[in-house]
Order: sequence, then C-alpha cells, then structure tokens
Amino acid sequence: MHLKEYTFLNIMKSHIENLINKELKHVKCDIHLDIKGKFLELPIVVDNKHVVEGVLCHRYKGNGFLVAPSPQVGCPVKCDFCDMCDLPYKGSLKPEAILEQIALILNRAKRFGYDVDEKKLKISFVKGGEALLNKNFPKALELIAQELPVMMKVSTTFPDVNRAHDVFKRVEKFAVEYENTTQIQISLISTNEKYRREMTKMPLISFDELRKYAIHWK
Repeated sequence: MHLKEYTFLNIMKSHIENLINKELKHVKCDIHLDIKGKFLELPIVVDNKHVVEGVLCHRYKGNGFLVAPSPQVGCPVKCDFCDMCDLPYKGSLKPEAILEQIALILNRAKRFGYDVDEKKLKISFVKGGEALLNKNFPKALELIAQELPVMMKVSTTFPDVNRAHDVFKRVEKFAVEYENTTQIQISLISTNEKYRREMTKMPLISFDELRKYAIHWK
C-alpha cells in the first residue's frame, strides 16, 4: 500500500470514528432490521415526533457500503409506484438531523458487525423523500462533507417547482467546490413523457429541461 493511500485511509477512519461517537441531539433508534449482514434498516425517530428510514447496504459488487439517510418525512411528489405514496408528508428535515442519521446508521452498523471503517463509504440520497424540495438540503451536504468527505449521490424525480430548481443549482455549486465526487441521478420513471407526468402528484420537469440540466451538470 502506498503511503498516500495509507494516510488517506487513516484520515477516513478518524472521520468515521468521530461520527460513530457523535453526540446525537435530533435522532434516535431503538430497533433495527438486519438481513444476514447484508442490509441494515433503521426506523429513526427525529426530534421525538417523526419516523424516517435509514439504510446501510453493500455497494455494487460488494465494493464498500451505501449509507442512505432520509431528507424528508414523507414525500409530497407522491409517485404512484412508490411505497411512500400513501404516507403523510410532514415536511423537510434540518441539516443537523440529516447528518445525525448518518452518524446513527454508522454507529449501529459498526455495533452489529459491519466493517464500515475498513471499506469505502458512499452517501446516497435515494430514499425518504425528495431532496430537491428540502431548502436545507445543500447545507446538509456541506455538513456531511465536513464530517465525512466521501462520494455522494443525489437521486431526484426533479419536480418542476421553483424550490427544486433553486436547490438543484445550489447542489450543483456544492458539487463544483467539493473535493470528492457528487453524482446526480434523475429518475425518468418512463420514457413516455405524458405517462411520466401522470405518475406523480407534482409536475415534473420536461425531457428538454432535463437534457439542459444534464449537459450543464456534465
């Protein structure tokens, strides 16, 4: 192992250890679901009143772990095929609550035998609401970057509302300045644009707009 790689791994271990031992003020969890050491799911109580989903699972081909916190309580987009469609929408989470979910997930994962401090981690916003509708989301990314500078992915349906456009631009600015990789994943739902728009309760951006955003991101 090269000295540079060894130094990097030690720095990351320090970041992870600090997060695992972080004092949690906004979140807690008393139960968990562990599927044969491959998938850890936590119902996380936020501010003693809302329950969101936190997940840790193996990355593609087992190359490390995905950590998936929730950016919202419920989801206002209401995609017909989503298991959150029938759940009540309670609003967006604060940046600190999003960061603390990651700390809690890593803490429980380490406790239950996942070697999260030995393998690559990736923060993936693929569950628990529409990140682009949370005005606090870019700030959450900044907090995460300070505490755990790893690869991140933001998955979105991209609602065609002012807040989503604004938050996307702020996420884009974060990605430009971030020292690690930030991925954006826009769910098409369908290649039939009319059908795609009929599948949600909120308007989605057009394919033409999506193309422009994708080119600009690239």
